[in-house]
Amino acid sequence: DAPDAGSNRRPLDPVTVEVVRNKLDGIANEMQQTLLRASFSPIVKEGLDASAGLFTLAGETLAQATAIPMHLSTLIPVMATMLRRFPPDTMRPGDAFLMNDPYLGGTHLPDIAVVMPIFDGATLAGFSATMTHHQDMGGMTPGSVPTNATEIFQEGLRLPPLKFLDQGTENAVVLEILRLNVRIPDTVVGDLRAQLSACTVGARRVAELSASLGHGHGQAIFAELL
Repeated sequence: DAPDAGSNRRPLDPVTVEVVRNKLDGIANEMQQTLLRASFSPIVKEGLDASAGLFTLAGETLAQATAIPMHLSTLIPVMATMLRRFPPDTMRPGDAFLMNDPYLGGTHLPDIAVVMPIFDGATLAGFSATMTHHQDMGGMTPGSVPTNATEIFQEGLRLPPLKFLDQGTENAVVLEILRLNVRIPDTVVGDLRAQLSACTVGARRVAELSASLGHGHGQAIFAELL
């Protein structure tokens, strides 16, 4: 396409926009399949209680996998919380963040959200995110969904928004706290790393797409899709 007069941005043609829309849906579903196949617990492998999606720079939903509607809607306030707590200009390639606090956008404590910034070179292009219902988060009963709980502290470990990966390096303190507070630490950590794998797949695919389109043109298409 020829550039608009007085502008360096190419005009948007409906064919390209539709191709990109389907590409983004495909990326979200590839994230979902990675999440389901790489997880350890039966609640994910058999119950499929996990979800994935892509988000814009402003934290708006760009594409969703075919997954759990409650997760997909809850990832929106999770994204808003993460952007308030971790300004985008402080994020770096290889970073990832997590939380499960229901009062800051989560659902219940077993649902941990993982958010990863997506970079096209050195430029932030969006976010990939996953949410998994973990088999156990501690608390007064196995499975961490006690029907007789009278306060959230009885339900299990409550995680505020935390940086879990710092340019590719896991936060060992967070992992140690998590392991000491859950009944099946290897399974929980395995599922958490499956979430990271799924986010990484999404980040890689969107970065490739953004690079092929040109960053400005890609962002214009994302805005048009919304």
